[in-house]
Parts: sequence; structure tokens; C-alpha cells
Amino acid sequence: MEEQLFSFPITVLPFRYYNIPKEYEYVKNKADDILLIDKKIIIIYSKNEEHVIVNDSKDIYLQGDIDQYHRVVVVTSEGRLIFLREREIKNEKTSYEEFDINFFFPEELRQRKGCKAVGISFYHVESFEIRAVVFTNDKCIFTLSFFTNQIPINAKTKCVYISSSYKESWNGFGAIETMNGIVVVCCTGKEVGRIVFDKLWHGSYESIDKIEYDNKSNKGSVELIKKEGVYDVIWNSSELFNINPHDKEMIYKFNDTLSFDQTTNELILKKNSLKPFIKKTEFEEKVFVLNTNGGVEVIDDTNGITTSIRIEGKGRWMINDDKTMWILTDQCLYRITKRSNEEKEIINLFKLNEIKDEEEARILIHKELDECQVNSKKKIILYCWSIVMDIKSLQKSGIERRKEYIESIKNTLQLSIKMKEGIDYHIIRYIIEMSGLDDLFIEYCHICNDIEGYINYLINKEQDDEVFKEIKSLFNSSSSFNVSNQTMKAQYFLEKYFSILYYRNNDKTIQFLSSVEFCLFPSFFTGLASFKDQKKSIQFAHQLLLKIESKNGFNLDLCEFIFWGMVRYCTDEELLEFMKEKPIRLECVLNLPLKHHFKNHQRSYLFILENKQMTEEMIEVFIELIKEEKKYEDVEKAIELTYSIAIQDKKEDYLIKIFNAFIKSNCDEITVIQLIKKYSIPINLIIDLVPFQWHNKELIELLTTSIETIGNEIERVQNEIDKTIEITNSSFDFNKSLFTCITNHCSLCNEIIKEKEQFVLFACGHIFHPSCIKKEFTNNKTPFALTHQTQIETECPLCGEHQIQLIDLPYFSPSSYWEL
Repeated sequence: MEEQLFSFPITVLPFRYYNIPKEYEYVKNKADDILLIDKKIIIIYSKNEEHVIVNDSKDIYLQGDIDQYHRVVVVTSEGRLIFLREREIKNEKTSYEEFDINFFFPEELRQRKGCKAVGISFYHVESFEIRAVVFTNDKCIFTLSFFTNQIPINAKTKCVYISSSYKESWNGFGAIETMNGIVVVCCTGKEVGRIVFDKLWHGSYESIDKIEYDNKSNKGSVELIKKEGVYDVIWNSSELFNINPHDKEMIYKFNDTLSFDQTTNELILKKNSLKPFIKKTEFEEKVFVLNTNGGVEVIDDTNGITTSIRIEGKGRWMINDDKTMWILTDQCLYRITKRSNEEKEIINLFKLNEIKDEEEARILIHKELDECQVNSKKKIILYCWSIVMDIKSLQKSGIERRKEYIESIKNTLQLSIKMKEGIDYHIIRYIIEMSGLDDLFIEYCHICNDIEGYINYLINKEQDDEVFKEIKSLFNSSSSFNVSNQTMKAQYFLEKYFSILYYRNNDKTIQFLSSVEFCLFPSFFTGLASFKDQKKSIQFAHQLLLKIESKNGFNLDLCEFIFWGMVRYCTDEELLEFMKEKPIRLECVLNLPLKHHFKNHQRSYLFILENKQMTEEMIEVFIELIKEEKKYEDVEKAIELTYSIAIQDKKEDYLIKIFNAFIKSNCDEITVIQLIKKYSIPINLIIDLVPFQWHNKELIELLTTSIETIGNEIERVQNEIDKTIEITNSSFDFNKSLFTCITNHCSLCNEIIKEKEQFVLFACGHIFHPSCIKKEFTNNKTPFALTHQTQIETECPLCGEHQIQLIDLPYFSPSSYWEL
């Protein structure tokens, strides 16, 4: 076997999900997307990202398909169809969301016992619609179509093929749409067949190949690949044993590749082989073989050359369509893409390597450049190749030809500027820089206007003065390089190289920054924070802020940087002065979390609290200042602040704390007496704080006055208590008059009214048996009854008090007798 360089574009995608099984139940791909299914796991590689969906239910994933819009439909063991699509807002668990597809199982298939869906293949896909064929476990087919933008998903179905077999099942299937209809391919481990449907879904099954070998399993695989004008059917049989008489345990497989015309469906080409391999397929007119040892070979049938692909881990599976080949190992996914026409042209350029005469090669390169009109990648290679050859010649040549090669390089650079499309100057820059020819590199930078390459060159050579000079000229829009937006370029280079320049020379960098107008950036603050002399760093930042403020501007980040720097490294007076200079600075500070940062900056903290209107916090700070500085003015301000406290108990607590701190600071008694008199402080609040040795006459007078005041207050309270008792007694007498004492004897018959017995009560307090009062009213008319013939008797027959109508009912049990 002749081993050659593998020249296809290849991408390696590592697995990040390590619990994958050793063998997959199903693999399907669509260009740069691949779908891996194994019972409880779905892995989707889409847009170079891995998405894992794990099934927590008893259902098992069987098979599925994926389209170019990264959407997936999966068939489960319970006959469910699950639709998966990317979420608009990605979730931490998975970026795919799933929906059940609601569909009616065709009537013709419901009559078949145990019939259920086991596979699906898309044949027509649009942005909002999917049409597919669904395969059952008894070799029947029905169509499925649904709109993907409608939730819930309700699909239409139609039975298009019914098999007479009830036992076997296809285990490989595919479908494509042609001009004349739909082609469906299905296989078992021993046979592959197809059904060519017309547009009315009329079609019949035909076997296109089969084998007669004995095999332990009946599991095969088939891929249906649509190409221009044809479609290929690639079938791999199940594992075959007893093929090799010398090694009966060696596993063989039968591979069949058949090409059909899309219009006539006639067979164009057929190739088959029987060899030991896991999988065999075709891609880009090459045969890819996954061997039993896990290695991958690529065979070119035209010349018989075999190429080995070096892969990490053991190969497990291969799959491809007309655009992409996927190789799956136990460690990685390898994606091999189809070469474009541009890439094929570039590969042909390597033939120039075979030319040993440099002059001849140079002539051919320039000829290719003249002929190349479209392929920009090819131009880049040719330009670079030409420059590399000239540099090599320049390094080998003597002084007499040196000028000639330099001119040749310059001419090539001039050509590359005129034909700008696709030229990546980083490549040319790298080639010339690696040559070590400094003069040539500087010349290149000016010819190609590669200012970034030039400044990067100066940085590498540690020519910092030249760097500052060039960046300053960009800030002033006076650079010798013909570039647009020079100020923006200067800002970009300053941000990119600031850390390097600042590390090399702090003073020069600060001096340079003072001379230009630039926008602040994160690494600028990092650099200032790492400056050895922090006071100098803060001073520079302060000057910069003043410069910005002089132009009616402001920078919040810079102000915060200066503030915290002054908290750490400056005095309380300096910090207070900084905040008072401009009101906008204070506004910036007021929004910061300030607690526990001002042990050495109490006055500044007071200023902030005052503007925040935090009275109680200010009193606490004043108490600390009284303990430390013992200033009379602080005591006065603290006492005045207590006036704004509404809660009396809290106000008194603060007054006690203030005087306690002041008295303990060894103040004299006269000063305390002045404060008490000035602010009318109750002496009883602080009497316990006064030292025993104080015997000032004024203090004794204050105590005497306080005692008299307390005595007057006690007398006033006693008077109020006496008045309250008097009012209470009067109310009691009044309320007593509202109640009437009654006996438990009838006022007429004088007999006892028994418990729960009915009675009649008058307002005067007389009570009667109902029978007694009724008899009395009948026999002896009261004066009221004689004058009011039509009204109810309301006058007591004994005392004549006419009050009964003024009192609400009832006065006795609910069985009232007021109607008498």
C-alpha cells in the first residue's frame, strides 16, 4: 500500500459527552450537521456545537432524520414521533426543545396487528414545512407532512405502500425527491431494494441486489445520496462469517455501490466487493473504508493510490452525503468537506514545487498571476510564493543582485495593493518579518500602508520613543501612513500596547498621555493601579479629570478611580477638597458602597452622609470625632442634629451618648453647663454622667431647678389623676340611674316568677305574670287607656309611668305579650 498525504479539508470535533455507548443504533447526517441516536441518548452536532438530549422515560429512541435547518424528527419504540428544534433562548440543559407530532395512524395499517413506526426519512424540506416517509416494522410505508412553525404540531398522513410480509422489518432506509416523483430505498442485512413512486404515489418494490451468504444478524445499512443528474445507493450488508476458510471467525461485509439516472431510474454503474471491513462508502470519487481495526483508508480507483487517515481513537462509523463525510471514533468526530473549485486550483499549484529552476518557477508564478482573475485564495498563495522566492534569492545573492530582488519584492507588493480582493496582509507581513531584513520590512509597511505591522515591529524592537511618536502623529491626524480614521487607529494602538509601554517606562507613558487626547480604557486603570508611586498616579489621574472637566466633560470611571485612590493614599483634607471641587464628583461618590472604608477620613465621610441626609449615621460619626478630637463645635453640631429625630426615646439616647463622649474627653464642667443651658438639655438625662467631683454653683442651681420642675410635674399629674377619678365617679352614678332593680315576684299576685317562666317588665321596674297584667288591663282601665281607645296599653297599672314605648323590645322571653 502506498501512503500519500491526505489532502481533503478536515475538521476535528472533540466529544464533550463522555457517557456515549460504544456502538450507535443510528447515525444520520446532513452536510455539516450529524445526528447520533442510541436508545436513551440523542447527540446533535450543529454549527460546531454539541447538543445532548437524554431520555428519562421508558421509551427508547429508534431512528431519526435531520435537515439543513438543524431540525430533527425521532421515532421511538412506542411509535411516537418527536420533533426537535433549536430554542430561540438557549437553556442551560439543552439548546433544543422537543414536541410530540400528533398524527393519525393510517386506517389500512391499524388493521395490521402490532404495526408501528420504526423509521423516518425526509424527502422534501422547506423553512416551515417537512415532508417525510415513515417506515413500519412490517415493511409498510406512509407519508407524513407538517408545518414546523405551528404548535401543537398536527401532521397529515397517507398510506402509500403495504407489504404482504408480517414478519421481517427493514433496518435501513432513505428517500429523495426527483423530477418525476419520490425514490425510496430500503434494506435488510441480505437485500437492498427500492420503490420508485410517481407523483400520485404509485409504485412497487423491486430488489436491486442481495446476497446468499449465511449471516448471524439481518442488520444492514444503506445511504441514498442525491447528486447532479444521478443518485447513488450505497449498501453495506450485515456481518458475514465463514467466508475465509483460513480464518472462519473473521468478519466480512458485502458492499454495493449503485448509481441510477434520476430521470429514467436506470442503472448506470454498479460496483461491489466482499472484504473484512466495518463500513465502506464513496465520497468525492474516492472510496472510504473503515477497517475492522478501526483505521480509515481512502482509495483512489483511478490510480490505485491508497491514503491513510490518521485518527485519534478507534473508528466506529462513517456516513456521508454529497457535501460532507463524517468519521466517528471513540474520541472525536472528523468532518471532511468537499473541495471547492478554488481549492482544487490551489492544489494544482503544488506542481510548481517540482520545478527546480528558480527563474523558470518565478516566470510560471507570474504567468499564473496574470491568468488568475477570480480565485482570490490562489492569488494570495502566488503573491506570497513570489515574495518568498525573492527573499530566498536575496539572502543568497551578492551585493550586485540585492537591489534587483528588493525591487522585485516591491513590485509584487505594489501589485498586491492594486488587486486588493482577498489579500491578507498578515500573511505577507509574517513572511517578510521572518526574513530578518529590517529595512525590507519597514519598506513593506510603507508600501502596503501596514501601520499595524510597523508599530508591532517597533514594539518588538523596544523602540518606544518611535512608538509614542507614531501614535501621537495618528492622534494629530498627521501620520505618514495613508490610513483613514487616524484618531481611531491611534486609540486602538494605545489600548493594545499600553500595558507593554507602561511596564517598560511609567514616566514616559504618563508624559505621553498628558500630551494627547485619548479615550479611557480598562487596561489604563490597571496600569495606573500598578504604579509604584500611587500618589503620583492619583495626581496624574486628577489632572486628566480636570482636563476633561475643563471641556464640560466627565468620566465616571476616572472619578471613582481617583476617589478610591485618595481613600487609600491621601489625607482626609485632600479627599474632602476633591469632593467639594465639583458637584458632579460628589454625585458620583454618593452612589458608591461606602461603609467600613473611612476610618481615617471621618470628615469626608460626614460630608457624604450630609449630602445623603443620613442624620443618625452623622451623629454616630460625630460621637467618634468627639472621642478623638474633643472639639466643642462637633458637640454642638451633633446636638443640633438630634432635633430632627422624631422619636423622643431615640433622641434622648443620642443626647446621652454625645454628652458621655464629651464628658469622658476630660472637658470642664463650665463647658458642659453652657451646652445644657444653650440647648435646654434636661439635666436628668445626664445627671448620672456627671463626675462626683463637680460642685459648680451653676450646676447645683440646674439640679435644683430640675428637681422643682420634676415636683411641679408630679403635682400636675396628681391633679389630672384626681380629675379623672371625679369624672369616673360621676359617670358611674349616671350609668347607675339608667338601670332598674327588679324582684322575682309578680307585682300584682306577689307570687314567685319561676325560672324560664314568661313575664312582663315595665320601665319602672314592676314585673307581672302575663295572665295577671292581662286581667288587670281588662278589669281596671288606666287613664291612658280611657283616652286612647285604639292603642296598646303602655302605662304601668301600679305607678302609672308612661315609658314603655321608649324602651326597645324584648324585656322578657321571645313569646312577647305586647299585643295585649
